[in-house]
Amino acid sequence: MSNMKPLKGLAFCCTSIPVKLREEISQKLASMGGIHYSDLMSDVNYLIVGDRKTDKYNYCIKHRHDVKFLKPESIITVYNLWLEGEESRDLLDINNYLLPIFSGLVICMSRIAFSDKYLHEALFEQDFRKTTLKNRNIIGHLEVYNSETLSKYIEANGGKITESLTISNSCVVTTEKKGKRYSKAIEWNIPVVHPIWIYDSMLRQAALSLDDYHVDLENKSYVEGCMVWDKVFSIEDTTQTNASSAVDTTKSKLPKTDIEVIKPIAVNRNPTIWNSIMAQKVSKSKDVEENLWEENNREINEEDGEQGDNDENDDKEDKEREALRSTSKPSSIFVGFNFLIVGYNHSQTSILSKVIESNGGEITKDTQDLSITHVIIPSNSGRESSTVLKTLPSQTRARINKSDIQVVTEWFVERSVFYERQVLDYWGKPIRGIPPNIPKEKSLRICITGFTGIELLHIQKLISYMGFEFCESLTAKRDLMIVNINLFKETISEKSPKLLEYKFKDIIDCPVYQGEVSFVSSKNKINAAKKWSIPIVSLAYLWETLELTMKKGKLVMPDILDLRWCMFVPRSYSKTTTLSDYMKSVEKASIETDVTVTEILETSSLPQLPSPRRGSKQKFGRISGRSPKKDANSSPTKATEEDRSDLTFEEEDFGVGYELETVQLPNPKRLRASKKK
Repeated sequence: MSNMKPLKGLAFCCTSIPVKLREEISQKLASMGGIHYSDLMSDVNYLIVGDRKTDKYNYCIKHRHDVKFLKPESIITVYNLWLEGEESRDLLDINNYLLPIFSGLVICMSRIAFSDKYLHEALFEQDFRKTTLKNRNIIGHLEVYNSETLSKYIEANGGKITESLTISNSCVVTTEKKGKRYSKAIEWNIPVVHPIWIYDSMLRQAALSLDDYHVDLENKSYVEGCMVWDKVFSIEDTTQTNASSAVDTTKSKLPKTDIEVIKPIAVNRNPTIWNSIMAQKVSKSKDVEENLWEENNREINEEDGEQGDNDENDDKEDKEREALRSTSKPSSIFVGFNFLIVGYNHSQTSILSKVIESNGGEITKDTQDLSITHVIIPSNSGRESSTVLKTLPSQTRARINKSDIQVVTEWFVERSVFYERQVLDYWGKPIRGIPPNIPKEKSLRICITGFTGIELLHIQKLISYMGFEFCESLTAKRDLMIVNINLFKETISEKSPKLLEYKFKDIIDCPVYQGEVSFVSSKNKINAAKKWSIPIVSLAYLWETLELTMKKGKLVMPDILDLRWCMFVPRSYSKTTTLSDYMKSVEKASIETDVTVTEILETSSLPQLPSPRRGSKQKFGRISGRSPKKDANSSPTKATEEDRSDLTFEEEDFGVGYELETVQLPNPKRLRASKKK
């Protein structure tokens, strides 16, 4: 591989990226030879997009044919690969990490008449569309002109299709200004656009502004979405890009790093999620699978790829990368600490050692070393952690018993590096309450909401360690939903203070994602969970399960009605006190027949990009409150077949075991992302 830096001579600009992340990206760009501009300069090659609904994005879409679009994670991914010594030109080519056309968009396909004269005229009478679609083998294939094929194009390019309409949809695609979905979209201020928007976005290789494709526009030619079509197609011709198929040209082919080593699981990512230091494999992505009540972020299940050798070379390039690794992060986090790593395989030990040493720590292999300050064991050791420690010499064990040596897991290292300071809390200590194997048919299906950062990653792992099934999406089939109570801390502290009184403050004091998106998403999930009679608890419930299980040696579920963690339970809980008892009495099949919901969307990963949406205020209703009188007698089972096909979300009151309906949600503008102090 050439010693040249992978981004040398390329210019980048950010839009709607948080300040701290933007600073990190700027540093990484400079390290790889790139140039970062705060303003959108004429020589900018790439726009790093945090939100499509910005002036920079809209200007580039319409007037800058030479600008390509990236996700923030793209820069971080290439930087990590380059720093690790990756020699594949393809993996270091930033053009392989472009923002998928419909990434983060949840699109409702409504009534589309493919005989619509405006659709026919736009495709066959506008030269730029007719010629280009024909060259891409789209025109002339009759199968293109149906909703199913359009849906496949959207999903293949990062979007999510729903037949039902919810308040979380980004837009409705239709040719007809009638029907319940159309009227509800207007009521909820959801853009209703012509299907030409889909075709034009595929041609532009980026999602065009929804405002230019409203179905009620007087100008039905829809030619103002992009003002430089001739230059866009000229660029394609001269660069001979692979544009023979609208699907193949835009499907994401990003190499990603598997963040799980000890027990691989599917991970929901977003810009704030920490890529685990235990990453050791380069993976190939599958098609993105998103879920309806998903957080900002989201991503995919991954297949393990082959791992390259981790042998260190003495050449100049490797030394430069190692120096960058040690200086790009604070180098004094673990100064004065001497770690003994126990219970990991060779590859895991090697990666963990490099991270510790690059942050000022020392590694020893001598189990009798008197300077040992920390022993690191795997986070999923559970009750076996005692067995792991028994392999150590008696002298070392005695020092552990005297607390002269701290026993931690790799989570301590991850949290410290993430927060850029030493963080020794309950998260980083051995988790002894991990239960024995649970039969799959008895495993709880758990969904979470409101979490971000390193806590989001560790909660997902923790659920898996406990033998439960972590679900990225919220559907009627879920058994439990866990909420980050810090998202509503101001109100909870006044109305329901017991939720904040759990004995392990470190566990429930989780950061929240900045902005209204996470707030609204969590609120929607809570409403949906109540509608489907899914219990809602704080993270304290999961941790208390670990505490009880550790004492009993088998899985023990706490009293779910305890107000230290209970936020909502359905009325049917009145005769049961534990979640396991309740599960035995519930017929899950009946829930499935009561709800007619299309597959629910996720989140991702890097964060999903917030969908372009009109800025007017939307009506969401309370977490649990009085439903409108007109809906008092309604239920999903009473709806007509046509109604069910159009709508899947209505506000309705449900019984609760906790006074959640009295909680007034705080102003989302008061929410701020903050690192733990």
